[in-house]
Amino acid sequence: MHGEGFTPNADALSHLRRPNGVEFPELNLLADSKGEFNHEIETLLLGTGTHEVWVIDRTTGVKSNVATFEVTLDQPPSAPSK
Repeated sequence: MHGEGFTPNADALSHLRRPNGVEFPELNLLADSKGEFNHEIETLLLGTGTHEVWVIDRTTGVKSNVATFEVTLDQPPSAPSK
């Protein structure tokens, strides 16, 4: 995930909620000098269903939008045959 508009060189607190409504422990992220961050969510470790993620700027208390993504059991496409 990519975030921007956060306080430069400051902490942001990431929230990830499972489909059953239970939240994972909060994760501290550090915004760079432009107020941006990048973070990879390892979906292979998550249960199936729709998850929610949002981030709160620890300096201002401003909350980002809530993004959703779905984890499925579908297999990725096969590599083309050579």
